[in-house]
Amino acid sequence: MTSPFSVPRGLLLTESPNQERMFRRSLPYLRENGGLIALACVVACASAASLAFIPPAIGFAVDELLAGSERGLLVATLTIIGLALARLALQVGAEAMLPHVGELVLQRLRDRVVQRLASAPLRFIEAHRSGDLLRRATAELADLGAFNRNHLSTMVTTVGYLAITSVVLLVYSWPLAIVLLLTYVPLHLVFAYVAGKTNRPASADEASAASDVASHFRELLDIREQLQMHGGGEKWLGRLTTATRAQQDATLRTQTGLNLLSGTQVVQAVTLGALLVAGTLLVARDATTIGTVVIFVVAARQMFSSLTQLSNLGSQALGARVVLARLLNLLHRTRPKPVATGYVSTPRRGSLATKDLSFAYVPGHEVIEDVTVTLPVGDRVGVYGETGSGKTTLAKLFTGLYAPSEGTVTYAGTDLRYIDPDELRQRIVLVPQEVHLVSGTLLENISLIPTRPTRAEVEAGITALDLNIWVSELPDGLDTDIGPRGERLSAGERQLIGLVRAALVDAAVLIFDEATANLDLLTAEHVESAVRRLAPDRTVVVIAHRQETVERLARPMQLRAGRLGPGPPPGEEVEFPPFPYADYT
Repeated sequence: MTSPFSVPRGLLLTESPNQERMFRRSLPYLRENGGLIALACVVACASAASLAFIPPAIGFAVDELLAGSERGLLVATLTIIGLALARLALQVGAEAMLPHVGELVLQRLRDRVVQRLASAPLRFIEAHRSGDLLRRATAELADLGAFNRNHLSTMVTTVGYLAITSVVLLVYSWPLAIVLLLTYVPLHLVFAYVAGKTNRPASADEASAASDVASHFRELLDIREQLQMHGGGEKWLGRLTTATRAQQDATLRTQTGLNLLSGTQVVQAVTLGALLVAGTLLVARDATTIGTVVIFVVAARQMFSSLTQLSNLGSQALGARVVLARLLNLLHRTRPKPVATGYVSTPRRGSLATKDLSFAYVPGHEVIEDVTVTLPVGDRVGVYGETGSGKTTLAKLFTGLYAPSEGTVTYAGTDLRYIDPDELRQRIVLVPQEVHLVSGTLLENISLIPTRPTRAEVEAGITALDLNIWVSELPDGLDTDIGPRGERLSAGERQLIGLVRAALVDAAVLIFDEATANLDLLTAEHVESAVRRLAPDRTVVVIAHRQETVERLARPMQLRAGRLGPGPPPGEEVEFPPFPYADYT
């Protein structure tokens, strides 16, 4: 079993995560399709082998031609044709299979990312800019998919070709193989090392800068109305410009590293000259044949072409490596922690209680301090307090969205950490001040609850809250399109959707966090009376800024400086004493 509440505090995503041991870290996501991956790699290696054996066939043809053997020349010609046809067929197969298998792995990664983000602790989500999380979950996965479709098969086949050709050349003539090795490899490795040392950090910086640009742009869209009304657009655009310049600088550093690889062309020319000189000397001593020299020259040129191709793919490969590292970093940071005792089943109704509850965003600075309270079944509690007193934090602790720094929160005697998250969402429901909506109809948005209500059940819930008139005044009633994120509704109407959702969930505890803050006085009173009509065996907690909002509830309570205590009589405001309140049970 796992718990979504146990992510260590301060465990944030890394902008430039570790890129070591990438294959080992990716294995958990490859095993499910291991058979298909192995088959695709075999086909790719067979394609590479068919290409690698063409130079030996050409060398054999040259030797047979010089020997005047027509039969041998015919065999060599037919062999070359057969290898070319095999190469064509196998390459088509590899280019079809490798991207297909890659898409299966990417789909698994995509599903896992969505699952992990959906179940990640709220504090983790709040600690990151939405643009960064959005880019990792969408754009960077799309970049990885583009590399898989456009370059993966070429890279695998090319690497296989280089490995097989190296073995073939070593078998044919180890002296010439040593000449090729000593002449080309050291100088090429120097250029590749310098380019890689420049590219690796530059590629990571480029990905981080691109994420920063996306985050700034997303935030710009979110506050566009405020900027238009109150100004400040130039200052914000300056921040965006700074981010785009950082991305441009990182891109230029990446390109600089790639340009260093162009020096390998000089190394290739020197290597071919060395092979021809060494081959001529060996032929003169009858230590090898002209055909063998031809094999090395043809194979070396093809190897150089393959290495150049790999170099050209270097930027894409490094970019894909960085993206994969960032995705693995996201999956690692959002991994659920094991719960030793497993989940505990809870009754349909139960009391909500806290004991010695404390919470701090920053260690040593408690927002909620030593709260011990019991809310029995059917209790009606109102919690009010000034801005910054910790009301919303307390609501999130009550619902299990935040894990306590100290103390416990229990439902029916069970710590919230040991209740299945799906079950917990049906036992305790939070109606926030900002109700989140999606594009679609009013009915579709109301139905975004675990119980998946039918249209008739939605209509019954609306009737129970006496909101029929509001729905009937909408253009198409329940079928009204509310626009992206509910933009066609007022703030108060969006809160009404949250209230209907809460009424439809047969929750034991309903927590309203400033749920009537954006409603006019008449509508707020109407909704508050509807809340009071909820089933008597439900526990209702209303959190509000104003004392008069909660005075009509059975138990008004006051939260000040993170401490919870009984509220004063209606119309009377009292100060908290300098010592903690006794348990309020």
